[in-house]
Parts: sequence; C-alpha cells; structure tokens
Amino acid sequence: GGGGGGGGTEGGAATYAGIWTALYVLGFPVAFCLFLKANKHKILEEHWNEPGIDAADREQRLHEHDKFEQHFGYLYRDFKPQFWYWEVIECTRKLFLVSVVPLYGGENATAGSTSSLQLTVALGTIGFFLVLQVAVQPFRVPSFNWLAIIAQLCSFATAGLSLSYGAGITETCDSELTLKFCPGSMMYFVLFIQLIPAILAFVLIFTQYYVLITQTSLNVWDC
Repeated sequence: GGGGGGGGTEGGAATYAGIWTALYVLGFPVAFCLFLKANKHKILEEHWNEPGIDAADREQRLHEHDKFEQHFGYLYRDFKPQFWYWEVIECTRKLFLVSVVPLYGGENATAGSTSSLQLTVALGTIGFFLVLQVAVQPFRVPSFNWLAIIAQLCSFATAGLSLSYGAGITETCDSELTLKFCPGSMMYFVLFIQLIPAILAFVLIFTQYYVLITQTSLNVWDC
C-alpha cells in the first residue's frame, strides 16, 4: 500500500513539473513574441517613414521609436529588420535545450549522467536550429552569422561525439586501428571543440578592433 502511494505521489509530481515546464518553455517565448509584435510599429523604419504623413506625425513616431529602442533595443537591433523577432527563436532554442531535453533522461540514467535519448533529442534540436540559422542568417553583421553557425556546429559535433561514444561506436583503446579515442582523449577532444567558438569570437573582436583603429587612423590623416 505504501509503495503504491509513493508511486502516485511521484507520478503527480512529475505531471505537475511537466505542466509548469511546458508553460515556461512555451509561455515565455510566446509572451516575448507578443510583446515585440505589439510594438512592431516602433521597431520598423517604415512606420515613421510612411509616405503621406506630415512632419509632426513623423517626429512623434520617431520619438516613440527612439524611446522604445533605448529600453528594449538590445532585443532586436543586432538582427536584420525583417527578423526583428529572432531573439524569440534564440530564447526558444536555449529554453528547449535546458528545460525539455533533461526530461528525456530515461529510467536507467543516474544523477549527473546523460542518456542516449537525451543526446538524441539534443542532437535533433541543435540540428534543426542550425539549419534554420544557415538558411536565414538573421544578423546584420555577416561575421556574427558565421560565428553563430560555427558555435552551433560545435554543439552539434559535441552531442554527436558524445552519443557515438556512449553507444560504443567510437573506437576504444583496445582497437588496433590508428584512430583511437580513449575516455581521456575523448574528453580533451570535446573540450577542444567547445573552445572553438570562444577562439573565433576572440579573433572576430580583435579583427573588428583592428579595422576600427585603421579607419580612425585614416580619418586622422585625411584631416
């Protein structure tokens, strides 16, 4: 009798947690998107540059845009105008990976471990958003698009290698083949993959800083 009651309590807690997780994962991006959509006229330039409006109306609309951008511009200014909502997509991707994927732990998954089902779901999620990123390329700065693509490629490779290693597909230390991945070497290889976006980000920042300094020097000489 006691065991059955405990199972019911655990089942109820799991259902309750699942409902609130779904509300959080779906509700937050939806609310986020509705907020931006309600203020879309304050984001897009076509609103205050609409043909036929008088100067006073244009000035009022531009003032609304400036005020809104001052408080919420960080949500959309990095993206192309037609992709003003892309931060919602990014938020959905991150929330799904940290909130939904852990639910697929499986019965045999221990604390702190990652099951093959989790890795498979993560792999599919990362792959879907990676294809979306490549197809759309929403950032205004082209190099930011490539950085995002490479970062997601590294995440995809990490999940794929982890899944292969967990399934026994990757070669072990006892293999006679030249390419061998022991547990230690696999860990270092995965860590190296994770460092690639950070290295590229550093190179990108340095390059942009160098271009800025060069342009500033040229302008000084022109004067």
